[in-house]
Amino acid sequence: MNHLEKCLRTSAINAFFIICARCIADFGSVLSMIALSSYVFLISNNVYQFSIFMVCSVCGSLFSSVISLPFFRKMPGKLALICLNLVRFFVMLLLLILPASYLLYVVPCIAFISGLCNTLFTIGINSQLPNWIIQPKRLSVNTWLTSLSSVSAVTGGLLVGVLIAGTGYENVFILNIVVYAFVAVMLLPLKKLTDGAQPSYQSVPFRQEWRQLKVELRQAPILAGMLLVTLVGSLGNAAHQVGFPIIAKVLTPENISQAMGVLMASWAVGKFVGARLLGHLLKKYPNLSLERLFFVGFSILSMGFMLTFQQHQPVWAMLFVICAGIGEGIAEVSLVSRVQAESDTLRLPVFSTLALLKMTGFAAGMIIVAPFYNWLPLYLVIMLFHGIPLITLVMVYIRLRKRWQHKLNIQPKTDF
Repeated sequence: MNHLEKCLRTSAINAFFIICARCIADFGSVLSMIALSSYVFLISNNVYQFSIFMVCSVCGSLFSSVISLPFFRKMPGKLALICLNLVRFFVMLLLLILPASYLLYVVPCIAFISGLCNTLFTIGINSQLPNWIIQPKRLSVNTWLTSLSSVSAVTGGLLVGVLIAGTGYENVFILNIVVYAFVAVMLLPLKKLTDGAQPSYQSVPFRQEWRQLKVELRQAPILAGMLLVTLVGSLGNAAHQVGFPIIAKVLTPENISQAMGVLMASWAVGKFVGARLLGHLLKKYPNLSLERLFFVGFSILSMGFMLTFQQHQPVWAMLFVICAGIGEGIAEVSLVSRVQAESDTLRLPVFSTLALLKMTGFAAGMIIVAPFYNWLPLYLVIMLFHGIPLITLVMVYIRLRKRWQHKLNIQPKTDF
C-alpha cells in the first residue's frame, strides 16, 4: 500500500468516527441543555434561577473561545476531545450522585462547564480536521458534519419532551452520561495523517499569536469580511430565536410547542439540503469560490427569515424557514471549509475568534432585541436585525471590490 492509499484509508476511517462522534455529541448537548433548563425551572419555580442557568451556559461558551488557543496548543489531537467528553460525563454524573437539596446550586456550575466543553469540542474538531482528513475529502466531511449535526440537534430537541414525560429526568441524565461516554470511545480510533506536508507548530507567546492573527487578517480581507458578517449576523440569529415562540403563537395559537417543533424541524431539513447542495455545486462547478458561496448563502439565510416572520399560514412559514436553513447550511460549510484551507498556525486562532464573535453577538443580541418586540411588530424586528447583516454584507462586498480593482487596476468579472 503506497502513501496516498494509506492516507485515503486513514482519512475514510477518521471521517466515519468524526461524523458519528460529532452528531451524537450534538444530540447529547441539546438533550442536556433542554433537560437541565426545564429541570432548574421545575425545582426552583423561579425565572431568576432559570436566567442564571442560561447566563452561565453563555459565559462558559464565551470563556471557552478565549482559552481555546492555549488549551489546544497544550493538548492537541484527539486527547483533548476525549477529555472534554469525559468532563461532560462526570459533570452529568454529579446530578445522580448529589442530594437533591444541592442540585439548585450545582446546576449553574454544570451549565458553565457544559457550555465551555461544547464550544471547545466544536472548535477542536473544526480546527484539527485537516490533521485527520485529506484535503480533497474535507468539504464532503464538512457538509456531512453540518447537515447531520443540525438533524441531531433538532431530533434531540423534539425527543427530550417525550423522554422526560415518559421516563423522568433521572433517566434522561443517565442517557446523557451514556452519550458522552460513547462519544469518547468513538474518538479513540482517530489517527493523524502520515502527511509530511503538515507543518509542526512552534510555540509562541499567547499575545504574539493574537497579534499575528490581526496581521494575517489584514492580508486576507475577504476572510476578515466573512468574520465581520458572521458577527453582525449573530444579532439576526438572536432576533429570530427570541421571535420563534411569537411566530408559533401566530401560526397555531392552540399549540405553540407543536408549531415551534415544526419550524425547527423544517429549518433542520433546509440546513441539511443546503450543506448537501453546496457539495454538489462544487463537484459540478469546481471553479466556484467558497467566499462567494458564503455571501450568497448568508443572503439567502437572512432573506429567508425575513420572509418567514411575515407569514400567517404555517405552510408558507415552513417553506421560507426551509430556505433560511438552506442558506445557513451553505454559509456554514463554506466558512468552515475556507478557514480550514489556512495554515496550521492560523486555523485555531480564526476558529477561536469565530466562536467568540458568534457568542458575543448572540449574547448582546438577546439583550438588545427583547425591547424591540414591545416597540415594533414582529416582522419589522426581524427585518431590522436581519437587514443590518445584509447591509454589512453589501458594504463588505463594495469595499472588497474597490480594493481588488485598485490592486489590479482592471475591472474584474467577480471579486471572489
